[in-house]
Amino acid sequence: MCEQAFSSDGYLIDQSKTRMLPYGNYDSSYNGCGWIAAYNALKAAGRTIPYETIRQELQRSLMLGGLLGTNMFYLCWYLGRKGFHLRKAFTLAGAQMVSRGAVAGIVTYWTGRGIHFAAFTQEQGEVLRFFNAVMGKERHLATMEQFFRELVRFPLTFVMALEPLPRSRARTARRRLGRG
Repeated sequence: MCEQAFSSDGYLIDQSKTRMLPYGNYDSSYNGCGWIAAYNALKAAGRTIPYETIRQELQRSLMLGGLLGTNMFYLCWYLGRKGFHLRKAFTLAGAQMVSRGAVAGIVTYWTGRGIHFAAFTQEQGEVLRFFNAVMGKERHLATMEQFFRELVRFPLTFVMALEPLPRSRARTARRRLGRG
């Protein structure tokens, strides 16, 4: 993949540079924001999984050949399988609450042209660092309120804040799924 798709600290920040990576019947520059957000959120949460692995694992859930991109319900299940509890919200007030103290998260929102996924992590206080929300922006820093004001074109969104499961609960969840 093109080196320019990554930030200097290894996050995927420019989806337009992923044209050569298929995601269903399309290339990732068209519909890859979901797997890119998963990669960035997992990386921010300390889980280093190769982007290629995440792309392939999430590709299994695509409907209509990937025309609509990543299935957000499957993405929730996938992140849970990776050992995270998700706190969820659908409004700005809820997003502000669940993102407080979260190690990482994903915002799913309407851009005015389509639905987009962007990952975030805590920076300092209420300030978050967003990845792949503005293509190629190295350090996109904003509060959740600023993010909504600048990029969200419909007030109803879906925000997932990741919290690591205690080891015993993560082990039990993996056993239930038949993965040890």
